[in-house]
Amino acid sequence: MGSSVFEVGDARLSDWTSRRRAATPPETKAVHVGTLEVGLAVHAAQSLKDRRRSVESLKRRIRNTFNAAVADLDDDPVPGRARIGVSCVSNDPRRLDAQMRAILEFIERVHLDLEVTDDAIEIIHL
Repeated sequence: MGSSVFEVGDARLSDWTSRRRAATPPETKAVHVGTLEVGLAVHAAQSLKDRRRSVESLKRRIRNTFNAAVADLDDDPVPGRARIGVSCVSNDPRRLDAQMRAILEFIERVHLDLEVTDDAIEIIHL
């Protein structure tokens, strides 16, 4: 009674937290976030539904191929235009830059109904 230790399966919570603290290295490694913002011309889109279908297909393929976070950045969508944002996290900024460039090349190569109108890659060091 009065104990602050919780039983979780066969392990006690206090055992888990002490093991967790011991496994954490004393020095912290740098975290880098890579962002890619891409403006797109959606040539096949006659309506917002066509635009959404093309953009959702692109987002799904980027997520599945590169394990990246992808978002539609347009607040007020227009059928012929789109803007997406892609982000990834790593401890190696060179890897992030290469991955962002690979994603941009993937968009240009694979999605023939979409044309890249502008792009911006940024690597943020945290």
